[in-house]
Amino acid sequence: MIPELPTARVLDSFGLSGPAVLLQGGQGETFRAGNAVLKQAGDPEVATWIADLFSKLKIEGARIARPIRSRSGGWLVDGYGAQRLLAGNHEWNRWNDVLATSAKFHKALETVSRPSWMDRYDDVYRRADKFAWGEGDIEVVDNKAVPLLNALLENRSQVALKSQLVHADIGGNVLFDGDSEPAVIDFRPYWRPVDYVNAIVVVDAISWHDGSTDLIDAMLARKEGAQLLVRAALFRVAVDAQQQDVRSAVFDGHRKLVETLVQLLEC
Repeated sequence: MIPELPTARVLDSFGLSGPAVLLQGGQGETFRAGNAVLKQAGDPEVATWIADLFSKLKIEGARIARPIRSRSGGWLVDGYGAQRLLAGNHEWNRWNDVLATSAKFHKALETVSRPSWMDRYDDVYRRADKFAWGEGDIEVVDNKAVPLLNALLENRSQVALKSQLVHADIGGNVLFDGDSEPAVIDFRPYWRPVDYVNAIVVVDAISWHDGSTDLIDAMLARKEGAQLLVRAALFRVAVDAQQQDVRSAVFDGHRKLVETLVQLLEC
């Protein structure tokens, strides 16, 4: 399906000129117009809350996409929000830099109060997250996930860590541009410990990008690092367990990760 382009009214309301061009990624909802990015906002309350936050957030050592106000003063026009375009590219071998950027980004969020709208979300990712933390169950559609989930559940135990506002997919959303500070994009708000999302970075690096197991060793050295890795792996496997027609190669990556993780936990 060809996505509907932002209208001339949307562009004009944000002071932008066309044409709007569909960007790769972004689930087919993200467009570039000049030096700005337009995206379908989804829930207007959530989008407005995030835009308010990011309009004034101060971060040392990282760039973020600042929202653009419309001519009327609001953040949304016909369901679209606009942000300043950030230069940069993904570099899938700079995991330590991603983790360092995560620390700076989340430091700036540590005093933000938990928004009430967070309880409204329900999708495969939120269900997988709750499952990973023992707060809910999932419907397993792909049986290839069952032995992996069981192996991880056998190694899960309780933890007591402080939660805060976090970017749950920061690993895939840090851009690098020469000597410029790294840029954080596509904010996915969750309420969890910071090192949980850092553990997801490590899990993704190992499963999908041939990351070094040194990343696991470094995470194991952190407070409750082993349990956060278990939860991060449970999260990723549980996401795919709920979906049909997931490629076998994806579960091969999960299997490699789980075997490596379980071996380290048993040492």
